[in-house]
Amino acid sequence: MSKLIVYTSTFGNTKKIAEAIVEATGPESRLVKADELTAEMLKDVDFAFVGSPTIAWNYAPGFGKVFDVIKSANVPGLKTAAFDTGLKKWYAGDGAGRISKKLAQVGCKAVGKMRFIVLGKEGPLKDGEVERAKEWGSGLCLRV
Repeated sequence: MSKLIVYTSTFGNTKKIAEAIVEATGPESRLVKADELTAEMLKDVDFAFVGSPTIAWNYAPGFGKVFDVIKSANVPGLKTAAFDTGLKKWYAGDGAGRISKKLAQVGCKAVGKMRFIVLGKEGPLKDGEVERAKEWGSGLCLRV
């Protein structure tokens, strides 16, 4: 199963999570920065993980381009999972939820979402989050 992990990262925390997912999901996984994503990269992908830090209750500014590229790739039903990094506070927003909704709007089949906790605005990641990302990523790939 070919997998693509698309991410943007402000302070490096989301990048660490994306790298962990790539490591856990096998040799057919490819990591790509959101601003480098092209429609061609999505042509033979079976599953895509899409992630961003949560900023101002949403995904990162400029990340919306990802959804435009996915829509232009015309890959209806592409299985996707959304992830974000952010504080574990009720007021921190839900970047992964917003990503998941946008993926569904452009025709993807959203099968999961997850928040990975940072301990402050710039991080670091909470202990154990990289390992949790590996378990989550490999577990999703096994189920779909």
